[in-house]
Amino acid sequence: MTHFVIEHRTVPIADRAWSVENLGVPWPGSWAPNGDEGLVTSYGRLYTYAMALDLAARAPGWRLPTKEDVEALIAAVLGRDTGAAALKAGGSSAFEALLAGFREPEDQTFRRTGKQTGFWTATPAGESEAWKFFLRAEDNRIRFKPVSRDYGDSVRLIRDR
Repeated sequence: MTHFVIEHRTVPIADRAWSVENLGVPWPGSWAPNGDEGLVTSYGRLYTYAMALDLAARAPGWRLPTKEDVEALIAAVLGRDTGAAALKAGGSSAFEALLAGFREPEDQTFRRTGKQTGFWTATPAGESEAWKFFLRAEDNRIRFKPVSRDYGDSVRLIRDR
């Protein structure tokens, strides 16, 4: 198994060290946001759930957050209803979530670049879904639910502190 070194800045939230940048490792089948390689420097790349798990397993010292890690993150930023304000770029948590958009699995289109971002967790939800959390530009709500494992979404890794 090939390993790679990730040297991201981290921010401590809820007894975990969260990476401040989205993962941008070139990976077979991964996508640039909106299909534009020029956006990778700012937003990182978009990955399916399987890709996210594989990449996290190859990054020594890092891991994909679990559903429980995200629940702790949400509690630390004062809940689902308003917590996204703290996680977005310029927010009080220094998480610096950028709105990379996502890739829709049903028709392979890129959507909501600059208006939404989603992050995979390591937690599966049945045979074909996994948990992810996402933020939208138009409100400060954190959405956290199971979705198809075939979406193309961003990855943030964590380290235990």
